[in-house]
Formats: sequence, C-alpha cells, structure tokens
Amino acid sequence: NRVPFTVDPLLEELVDMPEPGRAVRVSYEYRDSAYAFFSEIEGAGFGGPRGWVLQLPRTVERTDRRLVSRYEVVGESDFSLELGMEEGWSSYEMMDISSAGIAFFFEPGQSAAFTVGRRFPARVRIAGNPAVSVELEIRNTRPRRGAGGQIAGIVA
Repeated sequence: NRVPFTVDPLLEELVDMPEPGRAVRVSYEYRDSAYAFFSEIEGAGFGGPRGWVLQLPRTVERTDRRLVSRYEVVGESDFSLELGMEEGWSSYEMMDISSAGIAFFFEPGQSAAFTVGRRFPARVRIAGNPAVSVELEIRNTRPRRGAGGQIAGIVA
C-alpha cells in the first residue's frame, strides 16, 4: 500500500523532504494524458536520499483530457479508413485523428466485432496521400452522442 517516489536530480536542492504525515499532491504524465493524486508522506529511504515513500492514493484524477491534439475529420472525404473484416474490406467514417490514434464510427449492431484488444489490418488515407497499410488495435469504445451508433478508438 505504498508508492515509491523519486525527486528529479535537477530539483533535489530545491525540494526538502517533507515531514512524515504531510499531505502532498503528485502530478505526472503517462502516454498522452496528465494525472494527479493526493497522498501522505510515509518517510524517506526508497532508492537513496531522493527517494520518498507515499501512501497509496485512494483516487487518481486525469487532469488534462489529452496532451496530444486531435484533428476533427468528420465528413471530410480526404480521410478514409478501411478495416479488413472477416467478410472483406469495410469502410468506416473517421471522427478524428491524432498522433495517438484514430476514432471512427460504427453501428450498434457491430459492437461484437469491435472488442477492446482486437486487431485489424487497415488502410488509412490522409488528405490526398496514398493509403497506408497498417495493423490497428481497438483501444476503447463508447456510445455516440445524438446520432446513435458507437465510436471506437484505435491505435497503430
């Protein structure tokens, strides 16, 4: 029930070891998001003088929706996504694209085909460039607001 924490060597002289029992807020980045949590100092000693030991946080909050910009491409014919399905190649409307992945729309009746972790051969075409063949993995799905259907997030 502890979290090891190491102070960056560049900050070592600027940060004093807090007293055990003191509340601290920890902010960090992982992949394309920023997170924060509150914890309590248990003591020092993890990995040397810069190492602190924190109590395990009860909750971790995502503090920034995304660190990577998304570009909306809904309805733009210059962007296309084709997935290699069991019955052959199928086209899907792209919602947005970023360096972290692609979001696309699919119908509710297709939910079983788009389970998290499933991989597909794909062809992606972006703004006048030739299609690029890649393998994509479903990372998440969620209901589509308003118009019905579902949205899937994928990554190469």
